[in-house]
Amino acid sequence: MKWCNFFNKISLILQALGCAVLYFVIEAICRHSFTEAWTYMTTKPLVFAYNAAFIFTTMLIVYLFRKRIFWRIFVGSLWLFLGIVNGVLLLNRVTPFTGPDVKNLTDGLSIAKKYLTHTQMTIGAVLLGIAVLILLIILIRSPKYRGKLKYKVNIPLVLVGVLAFGGITQLALEKRVLSNYFGNIAIAYEDYGYPYCLATTIFNTGISAPRDYSKSEIKRIEKSEENLPETKEGSHPNILFLQLESFFDPTLVNYLELSEDPIPNFHNLEANYSTGYLTVPVVGAGTANTEFEVLTGMSMQYFGTGEYPYKTILKQTDCESIADDLSQIGYGTHVVHNNTATFYSRNNAFSMMGFDTFTSKECMNISQYTPNGNWPTDDVLVQETVKAMNATENQSDFVYTITVEGRGDYPTEKILENPDILVSGAADEASNNQWEYYVNMIHEVDDFIGDLITAVDRRGEDTIIVFFGDHLPTMGL
Repeated sequence: MKWCNFFNKISLILQALGCAVLYFVIEAICRHSFTEAWTYMTTKPLVFAYNAAFIFTTMLIVYLFRKRIFWRIFVGSLWLFLGIVNGVLLLNRVTPFTGPDVKNLTDGLSIAKKYLTHTQMTIGAVLLGIAVLILLIILIRSPKYRGKLKYKVNIPLVLVGVLAFGGITQLALEKRVLSNYFGNIAIAYEDYGYPYCLATTIFNTGISAPRDYSKSEIKRIEKSEENLPETKEGSHPNILFLQLESFFDPTLVNYLELSEDPIPNFHNLEANYSTGYLTVPVVGAGTANTEFEVLTGMSMQYFGTGEYPYKTILKQTDCESIADDLSQIGYGTHVVHNNTATFYSRNNAFSMMGFDTFTSKECMNISQYTPNGNWPTDDVLVQETVKAMNATENQSDFVYTITVEGRGDYPTEKILENPDILVSGAADEASNNQWEYYVNMIHEVDDFIGDLITAVDRRGEDTIIVFFGDHLPTMGL
């Protein structure tokens, strides 16, 4: 009994130490290394202390209940679960777990089977079930605090703790210990810690209106456009945008040795037509946000950290886009994509951006899949793109075609028996297998590029074709 009284007196100190240990474990899981977590803690002690204090602040609610042991375990388990989710996600993609991922939960579950085996998913479900059962047992059998609960004192003290933490957050932002703008979300998580970054992606949902934003200012801008020269009527060639999933030039990776040029068609286009590097807002994932920037010209900096406009604002209102503008001068506008229509809520988003039609996987006769069986091959998109153009007679077309064959996961074991392109030079055999698989997939995408150009040429209509990659693959680049 004496020991219990003593521990109750120093419970805040013990809770603070426990939160620090818990946070260290969470960072070790997220970084897949205790060594890297230790380096982070010792090189950025203020950031580490801030995030530990964040967890500590959320745990202050235990002082409002008698079963304090249970509530400490419950809150700690929630944080640990979030850390495990992030650690598992980072094994399969570059982008960490963010607030918008919760809104994308249905999409995440739909593709989880492409990254996790049935056995892994079963084990995960069983472990989660066991954890819930243990928590229920602890709830029933855990001891109660025997002292008097002074709500008139405890509630104000908890609120003071929360407000004090809010003040610390503001001070940390002012002193540049933390930042509320993430140029690269993956690096930000490493720099500023998982709890803070996760909270930022949940609560920082966009930027405020400019100081001079008003109806009169918008009218002034609109009036200034009256002096612009009118658009001259001219030819209206067909316009095709080809968004190539995870596509980039692997010959740019210095340590890779390739048996032959994996993307000869793309290199031929580079040599003979306009080309350059495209800056995109994501790495290794987040295709829909590159898509949104390309179609609308809006920067993702205008939105919340980690936000997907397809899943948020485009569910509430429509949006100007290339499709919307071109349709006003007589173009037919179409999207073609060999994946499910509901992924990233595209079935809703494209209509909100002014597209006339959307041909998705459900409307295609797909018979060929990638060697690991996860994704359709892109050859089907040749006929589907041409079909979209043929559907509108005596009308110019804008077609936005999205490929999928280059998408991960890239297997660490050797799947291709006789690959067209042999790849070596990576750090180990598993990495070589991943690179070889990826390079051979985009080699087939390059074949698709050549086949599409040939098919469009046969139509005999003036056509502009734009090819671009949506982001780098998840290869540690």
